[in-house]
Amino acid sequence: MVGYTTWPWNDDAGALLTIYGKHPDKDHRPKTMALSNAEDENGVVWEKTKKSPYLFDRAIKAGQRDLVLVEGPTDAAVPVERGDPRVIACVGAQFSGDQIQTMKRHGVRSVVIALDPDQGGAGGVLSCVRQLIAAGIRPYVAPTFPDGLDPDEFILREGMDGWKAHIAGAVHGYRHQARVLIDGHGERQPGDDFWVDDVIDKAVGYAKAQPAGSDGDLRLHFFPEVAAAVGATVDDLAARVAGAAVAAGAANNKDAGPTKTDSPDDAIRLIDAATFFATDYRLDWHIEGVLAQGQPCVIGGPKKCLKPLCCATLPFPSVQEPPFWGSSPPPARRESVLERRERPASPESHVAGGMRRKGGGTVRLRRVAVLQAAATEQGGTHRPIG
Repeated sequence: MVGYTTWPWNDDAGALLTIYGKHPDKDHRPKTMALSNAEDENGVVWEKTKKSPYLFDRAIKAGQRDLVLVEGPTDAAVPVERGDPRVIACVGAQFSGDQIQTMKRHGVRSVVIALDPDQGGAGGVLSCVRQLIAAGIRPYVAPTFPDGLDPDEFILREGMDGWKAHIAGAVHGYRHQARVLIDGHGERQPGDDFWVDDVIDKAVGYAKAQPAGSDGDLRLHFFPEVAAAVGATVDDLAARVAGAAVAAGAANNKDAGPTKTDSPDDAIRLIDAATFFATDYRLDWHIEGVLAQGQPCVIGGPKKCLKPLCCATLPFPSVQEPPFWGSSPPPARRESVLERRERPASPESHVAGGMRRKGGGTVRLRRVAVLQAAATEQGGTHRPIG
């Protein structure tokens, strides 16, 4: 790295990840350089040098959970050294997957995206918005820096007050996405309903693809921009998204063939309030707080952990002192079905009930017993039937 300006790049705990270098001559190749991922003797990567954003460790140490993202190390170093500990750098046009996971693990709430004002930065903004939304981190997008200035150049010209005011003008990532979508269709000509319909179709498609739970942010930030452009209302657009989702679900059901819900007997039946309050919905407990009557129960675990004993005590849990299941006495009579299923010892073949079956990992029924249990104050008995 002779001739390069270098920065130490730490992980989220402050341990050194790599050394990053940038050549002062913009025409020099390579323009940037960094130590590669750490590998073992077999060439397997055991440490990724971009698993944490640059200067993220300092932001976390300063207690910051609402961050500002820039592209390069210089873009981040200048505002941090001048008193803004929120600033981190992805060192590229978008986050790496590991950087997203690192921020998510540390509980980052929001990120203002302030990338370079070039074509790569514009595309990177949309990628960062998508990555942050998918991770449950709220994205904001700062205005484009004027006069082609990078963030560090903007600060040197406008000072930290200008920097903070610029970042304060950020809009939600959904609002930015809506504006990009509208601008991408050019200016609408008078009476151009094709333009309107195409914008709506693109907006509905984008909204449908968003993660579950995004409806509130879409209605607040995305739909208003689109509605204003096409002369619709937020409710109109939200209804189109809901209708498209219902239509897509119906088409999927049709392609999948008949389902249980196709039968009138399985349809959801609505009841009125009087019926609801007059119905007794209390559980009939088999074991108080553990197992309701009629509820299937699976007990699993490693070898020799008393699984059969647990099953055998289910029909009469109240007759043991102290109660094995920690339950209160159940009604006097219960029926339980006990099934024991085992994985075969040999992956090639096994014998169960006199039958041989090829193939490893097949689960076979070993024994089925229906037990009747009489749980009384004096004790209980059970016997297999059937």
